[in-house]
Amino acid sequence: MNIVEQFLQTYPVYRKDIEKILQYEKENKEKWEQQRQKAIEENRKDMTGWEWGDVRVEPTHLKTMLINDILIQVYSSHSATVYRLVDSAIVETALTAQLETNGKSEDILADVTISDMETIEFSAIKDPIEHFAPMICPELSGHDDVKKAILLMLVNDKDTANWRDRLHILLGGIPGTGKSVLIDWIVLNFHANYVDPNTSRVGLVGDASGGSLTPGMLNRSHMGILCVDELEMMKDKDALREAMERGKYKIVKGSHDEFFNAEVRIIGGLNEVSKLSAPLRERFDFEFEFTTPTVNESKSISQKVLSLCFDNIGSNATTVKKYLKWINGFKPKLSAENRKIAEEIFNKYFEYKEIGKSGRWIASCIRIAKAIAKLSKRDVEPHDFVAALSLKDPALNGMMALKDY
Repeated sequence: MNIVEQFLQTYPVYRKDIEKILQYEKENKEKWEQQRQKAIEENRKDMTGWEWGDVRVEPTHLKTMLINDILIQVYSSHSATVYRLVDSAIVETALTAQLETNGKSEDILADVTISDMETIEFSAIKDPIEHFAPMICPELSGHDDVKKAILLMLVNDKDTANWRDRLHILLGGIPGTGKSVLIDWIVLNFHANYVDPNTSRVGLVGDASGGSLTPGMLNRSHMGILCVDELEMMKDKDALREAMERGKYKIVKGSHDEFFNAEVRIIGGLNEVSKLSAPLRERFDFEFEFTTPTVNESKSISQKVLSLCFDNIGSNATTVKKYLKWINGFKPKLSAENRKIAEEIFNKYFEYKEIGKSGRWIASCIRIAKAIAKLSKRDVEPHDFVAALSLKDPALNGMMALKDY
């Protein structure tokens, strides 16, 4: 067992940080080699490395890795501190030793246990969406529908035969409106992976050069969550779209295609939703726009932040995980009678809106209805479709024609 494996046994939460650092160093390896060669020729010190903002790792985590000889500090000044892995090969060996062969993401529910009393409490919850949605990213004020969507996304981590059950969420809006707060909460509490435009195509998809296949972040997030920031600027949207829809993608190797599993749930963040292509935008089940807070919203945010800072409020993420464990494996069904009623609901919706929708949009509503039913650990009922339509189309709330369901 090498030094990195020992470190990860003591600090397992640092695995995601180390993965991001290794990925960044791999992506810059060729450029750094050229810089090192030039430094040798000019008799200068090798200053190649990265700053904490390049890899989005907390400075306190970097300090811990420095103390434990995972990182070295290349140089430090008043304006910047540059780091580098002590030995990237040892790091890769340690990470590979822990990876499952299929590239499956870490099971966030594996170590969750539920007591008999908690089972009784869970079964007594009448409306799980209203009960658990406020526990999603409590530091984010408002945005109730976004929190409900995140909760429903967490319900399904894999698909059923010939049907996608995974839900994807698109968050639009200018910087500073709360998107990053939500993404950071998901990364921290549900071990989501994170990529942005600085991630190369190799980092996202993988590489088939050198006679071997190296899968990228899409495969490494299989059955997990991948947060994609500044989505409109990502380099390879085709593989992303393929993974979102089919749960796998291909890399061309020689004369044949190699497929990688990628049943991943995507949370995409971007400034302008209009810049996203229609084929990719259609794959998202939920789309939300974050706007600059109003005066009253800012007052609410200040109260929430003060409370979080000084009241020592613990995270409810563990409670959410326990509930997800309790419903895990349940497969909701739809009776023949309720299927006819679901058809009526869709017919009334289209008549009311006086506009048609694509099969993909309708399938998304059905996915959401199934997730709502699974969250309650019961079969799908007509009102689940009404709730799904209301989440897809907030303007629907109050539609009298659907009040009876």
